[in-house]
Amino acid sequence: MVKTSIQPTIEHFGGVHYRGMSKQQSRKITRLIGQLIAVGGASFNFVEGEPFKQLMQAVAPQYQVPSRTTFSRMVVPSLYRSCVGVLKDLLGKAAGQSVHFTTDLWSATSGQHAFLSLTAHWWQPNVSQDVQPTPKKTPRSRKTSSAVATATVHKTGLHSFLLHAEVMDQQHTSHNILNALQKMIGKWLGEQAGTNVKMGFVVSDGGANMTKAIRDGRFVGVRCCAHILHLVVRCALDDNTNSGRLAALLESCRKIAGHFHRSVKDSHLLRQEQRKAGLVEHCLKQDVGTRWNSTLHMLERILEQQRAIHAMSCEHFIGIARPLGREDWVMIDQVVTVLRPFEDVTDNLSKESASLAEVVPLFAHLSNKIDSFLSNRERWPGGKILAEVDALLRRLKEQLSWRIKELIDPRPEFMLATICDPRIKGKIALRKNTLTTWRDILIERVRERERQMGIQLEEGEEDELEMSDDTLLANTSSTAASAHSSRASVFWAEALDSFVGPTKQPPRKEKSAGDIVRAYLAEPPLPPSTDPLSFWDEKKGVWPALSSVAQELLSCPSTTVQSERVFSVTGNILCPQRSQLLPQLLEQMAFLKVNLPKLGYPALEFDAE
Repeated sequence: MVKTSIQPTIEHFGGVHYRGMSKQQSRKITRLIGQLIAVGGASFNFVEGEPFKQLMQAVAPQYQVPSRTTFSRMVVPSLYRSCVGVLKDLLGKAAGQSVHFTTDLWSATSGQHAFLSLTAHWWQPNVSQDVQPTPKKTPRSRKTSSAVATATVHKTGLHSFLLHAEVMDQQHTSHNILNALQKMIGKWLGEQAGTNVKMGFVVSDGGANMTKAIRDGRFVGVRCCAHILHLVVRCALDDNTNSGRLAALLESCRKIAGHFHRSVKDSHLLRQEQRKAGLVEHCLKQDVGTRWNSTLHMLERILEQQRAIHAMSCEHFIGIARPLGREDWVMIDQVVTVLRPFEDVTDNLSKESASLAEVVPLFAHLSNKIDSFLSNRERWPGGKILAEVDALLRRLKEQLSWRIKELIDPRPEFMLATICDPRIKGKIALRKNTLTTWRDILIERVRERERQMGIQLEEGEEDELEMSDDTLLANTSSTAASAHSSRASVFWAEALDSFVGPTKQPPRKEKSAGDIVRAYLAEPPLPPSTDPLSFWDEKKGVWPALSSVAQELLSCPSTTVQSERVFSVTGNILCPQRSQLLPQLLEQMAFLKVNLPKLGYPALEFDAE
């Protein structure tokens, strides 16, 4: 007789002491299976499949696997509540710190739901603690453990966590967006949330309704710099007032990539040509309108496979009426050369550690790079820059100058963050002869922070300690950039090397906010590998108010990339096999999938009844 597996009822689950297995062991296995579903991507039906049952029978024969409804209705929601408790406790340790947010809207490709994401970012000094939120009393608390967790969490430096990936199926008006943002933020900040932290900046794209919602909510809004770069490149590529040849070439490349994506037969023939030519057997890439760098990746891949594509075009149809000519290939190579620095900037700003301080130097170095291209100081593929590529460069230069002004002028935080970065300080402002202005703005912010912190400093004669911009500039010398493995890191090192240099520190007594800021600016800039936030953590005992201002500015991300990555997670969860998930459960799974690895998979406890 074949022994059948009997699923336990909800009353049995969590309350039965299985023979040969303790209740604690049983709950641990249940938690790990729930973690496998939320983080590992297993479906809820997976636990009722015969292969999984056989696996559990071999590994833990005394354990009875709960039903999929038990996991979806009880285990995963309980793990979510416990993880929220851990994260709130961690956020509460950042008392007095500013917490910044990124937010974005996304509609699923299936059209089933739209989502509003919210991620939190803050700097927190060294933490090594047992995280155990106070459990809530429940009628059944005598029988089972509450939804709490006990885990030693070791966290240092910059924190980034997902707070919400909330389904927002109502109309995306500024009013609805603002209500949703205020509701989500209110769950984590303020007296109601029990966290004594300060509201920082809100980073978003340039959508009209999102911008209005942030403005109406009186949040300090910051534009996403990656979105600015997207607009710069996309507008320059789409603007064909000077010549339509480049647009026609891009369309031909799209047709080539699309042809090999649709034709299995020709894809096999392409691989044969790749082997003959000794090329890597890569598939061609198709670009998408929402990501400018997908166009660069498409061109790079086509350029990489030039010999194979050209060989096939001589004998087979590859999606275009005529094969690409020599000048077409030269133009592709030159366009790739022009666009790569833009991707380097995007990659740098998209790092989890990137801050507002990197925006001004990277954009300035990118502008210098375009000037270098236009002045023919760079070596061009084919020997001479083509007219279409020259026109593209000029459109990029125009768009970049306009967008930078539109981004930075309304928000002094960008330049102040750059000045507070010990790797560069005020050298860009020196180049523009605006250091005195920005230094005075920073001094005023430090004074305001001293008043908020209750610091009483003696105001000295600041004029006696005045150091002119010319003196600072005269004391600078070139600093060699450290070696970096990635192209994006090299670009950032070059950007720093373009502006920074060590300065001579004059002796001074730091009595006032002005003295402190001048003393900081007079110190030599630090190497590119320095962590700015760690630097200011070490200085908080010497310059507490300036350190507080600097950490607030440098802990704010420069893009909404963290929020956009959430949508990739949400899209993977909302697959055809999970199309019937309830919106609340979907958000809980996204929350666990993003945050549990960052928290180091703490041993979350949960209520299973």
